Amino acid sequence: MSLYKGLSEAKRPFKLIFLQVSFIVLYWVMVLVKLEEIIGFLEGIAPPTLSEDWDNVGLQISPAQEEIESVLIGLDPSPSLLRRGREDSFDLIITHHPLIFEPIGSLTRDDPTGNKILNLIEAGTGLFVSHTNFDLAHRGLSYALARQLGLKEAAPLLKSEDELYKLITFVPTDQAQRVKKALFGCGAGRSGDYSHVSFSVPGEGTFKPLEGAHPHLGKEGELQKVREVRLELSFPPELKTKLLEELRRSHPYEDVAYEVYPTGRKISFRGLGRKGVLEDPWARDDFLKFLYNRLELPQGPDLNAGDKAKPEGKIRRIGVSPGAGGTVLESVYGAGLDLLIVGELDYHERLQAGERGLDVLELGHFHSEKIFSSYVSNLLQERFGDRELTVAAEPRIELAW
Repeated sequence: MSLYKGLSEAKRPFKLIFLQVSFIVLYWVMVLVKLEEIIGFLEGIAPPTLSEDWDNVGLQISPAQEEIESVLIGLDPSPSLLRRGREDSFDLIITHHPLIFEPIGSLTRDDPTGNKILNLIEAGTGLFVSHTNFDLAHRGLSYALARQLGLKEAAPLLKSEDELYKLITFVPTDQAQRVKKALFGCGAGRSGDYSHVSFSVPGEGTFKPLEGAHPHLGKEGELQKVREVRLELSFPPELKTKLLEELRRSHPYEDVAYEVYPTGRKISFRGLGRKGVLEDPWARDDFLKFLYNRLELPQGPDLNAGDKAKPEGKIRRIGVSPGAGGTVLESVYGAGLDLLIVGELDYHERLQAGERGLDVLELGHFHSEKIFSSYVSNLLQERFGDRELTVAAEPRIELAW
């Protein structure tokens, strides 16, 4: 055996160890979920721009690390939830209701909110909030409650006033799929339960690069004729800046030609509450028992029967509006609903609903929204199920889908 060959064989174990260590490090880097990924995913479902002016959503407290290994989800930033988050070393807590509503002048232990904030900071646990934006989102809280009750053909009770925009751009034929994929990745081309919605038509583009230009195709001073695709996609207004940045990044041309304009069409799949139909009509008492079990309620909810209600009538057309339900009342009257399910109404709203002949079921604010924890947990597990992320929910109810 030569000295060279002996040395080479001696190095083999070290090479194997190096490769194993490299693989472990690479695997660790690949599977960890970053904070920005979680925020980007949740804000893609419920954009912050949908939130009410008085609300405070988004990242309220930064976690100690950018790599998130564990997430705890709850409805409220209650002492018990935050205590569990700290004691069980969760990296991030996600709640529906904010901890911080108003600007804070000082942080002290004497103040309950200040004490919670200081405890989370000391533990290195972050807090993210998705509130009224999640109420309005297409796949938000009302969507989850309607789906839990088995409602079909669900649509908003009170539609959003947001308007869809249209992007038109012109791309070389051989680059069209690449650009389209990038724009879809930003969230463009979504309509209700459909994604990747677009229109394209082939054509011929012309241009002549002038002095100082750096063309992707052709030469300075020569007229170019290029086979191009006219690409059209719709998008919600909050995506405009991000979408145009991605268009410029993915498009091969130095000077990208595009048009953006409002379509005049409302985003019909966004809004408060949902109305839909059960697959089959239910007797009122049978449906109430079903609802009691499906939502895991501690006691039977109170039914405020309208003055024109018929106890023996069947229930099929149902509206749901988690939390405070008064906002949707005017849109419900005359909609032909057999029942409206809300978190709560105030005294005068309750009287008005009865006088207008509307049957209303008040679950209580908490019980109408508690599905938030299990639903968001399910969303995160579906999105990051192949990654190193532990997700827990409190309270947790069994989802029916």
